[in-house]
Amino acid sequence: MKQAFLASRIFEGTTRDYRSNTALLLEGLQIVALVPQSQVPAEYQAVDLGPLSVLPGLIDCHVHLVGAAMGDSGEFDQPFRDPLWAGFLS
Repeated sequence: MKQAFLASRIFEGTTRDYRSNTALLLEGLQIVALVPQSQVPAEYQAVDLGPLSVLPGLIDCHVHLVGAAMGDSGEFDQPFRDPLWAGFLS
């Protein structure tokens, strides 16, 4: 499915500026382009986001694995233990 998300502002993160009246083009789950809204190809289904802004995915790199993640035994509970041992949270 090809979709064009029409946003009043898009922050792409390569500069400090927002891009105004820009369309985010998606094919399936992949972003393929940012284009002016006037240049959206006809085969894309438009999704108007109105006044909303679009930001890149943000990753929270600050995580505390103590407290709720610790079981009564003092060891990490299962949902936290496996990724930790696999190195995903290091």
